[in-house]
Order: sequence, then C-alpha cells, then structure tokens
Amino acid sequence: MYDSWFRQCHDWPDSTRLLCKCKSGKAIIGKCRPECTLTTADVDILVAKILDINKNRDRNRMAKLTVYIPAALFVEENGDGLRYFFSQMQTLAQQGVITWATQKQVYEAYVAWNQ
Repeated sequence: MYDSWFRQCHDWPDSTRLLCKCKSGKAIIGKCRPECTLTTADVDILVAKILDINKNRDRNRMAKLTVYIPAALFVEENGDGLRYFFSQMQTLAQQGVITWATQKQVYEAYVAWNQ
C-alpha cells in the first residue's frame, strides 16, 4: 500500500504480493490462472478492499495500490466484468477515493513527496 524503495523484487515482503481469487474459489499469489473469468463478484471484492484500505490508511503517507490486469483477460467473455470494473473505478475516482496515474506519475509524486 505504501511505496518503498527496494533494490530488487525479492526484497518485497510476502504480505505485499498480489492475490487473485478466481470464481472457482482458488486463490493464487501473484497470478491468475487462464481459466479465470472476471466477474462482478471479483470486482466487488476489489472495491471493498480499496474502500477498506482508504478507510484505514495513514493519511500522512503517500499510498499506492496497483491493480494489474493481464492483457490475456481482455477477451469477450470478460467484457461484462471489465466494463463493471471500469465503471466502479470511475465511481471511486469521482468520489476522490482513487486517482488514476501512470507509473511515471506515481514515481514523480513519490520522489517529490520524499524531498
């Protein structure tokens, strides 16, 4: 949730790794199996997690949450889930809960914040 400087990816604590839960109920750290279909339930879980993080985060620190969607998930069978995901993210952005940013923008904000 909070950006930190790491020399290499192996320095990341296990608690910061990604968790992907498929509708089959299987959870995989760091990646989602190809047979996963993105559902509105998946998006609702993510939205609930974002709201929980926002409610409990330290507002004296810059916070970052990365949501990675592999290109392989941009297929027709995920169309409804993806449209729902982006509509929910737009709602959170309009509420001021999240701000869309590129990796470069996040890096520049983090560096400026630390000076």
